[in-house]
Amino acid sequence: MHPKEKFEQFKQNPANITSAILDTFFDELPPVTVETLIGDWKGGHFNFQSNEVRQQLEAMRWYGKSLRAANTAYPLICLNAQDEPYTFADMGAASLRMILFRNQVTAAMIYDNYPIIDYFHQVDEHTLIGIMEGKVFLEEGEHFYFFLERI
Repeated sequence: MHPKEKFEQFKQNPANITSAILDTFFDELPPVTVETLIGDWKGGHFNFQSNEVRQQLEAMRWYGKSLRAANTAYPLICLNAQDEPYTFADMGAASLRMILFRNQVTAAMIYDNYPIIDYFHQVDEHTLIGIMEGKVFLEEGEHFYFFLERI
């Protein structure tokens, strides 16, 4: 099955997803470069997760990410009461770097104000899957799985 088809199944049928399934899917996908990340992305998460990250993103009305350059990335674009996107400045900005994660070098976003790193692999040229790890909002060894679709 093509990765995009599998991804669409995960989005549409979250009841059958586990972290182990998403870990395997992520590891099967190709890593990406920083240049691949540049642009505006609409984000989403997989609904099987019930951790603090998901709750906070839903409360903030997370919309996506705006990744302008290696040293200019905005991890939290949210929607205001009028459904207009804005940068959620409390989380600060981020930097994009190539980092070794699970034995592959891939593009990652390192948050400026929090000990959080998002790692990315490519589903197709318009779709990424991400894994967030960090020392806040997540339990030790826990990850948050999300996706980005190019706007």
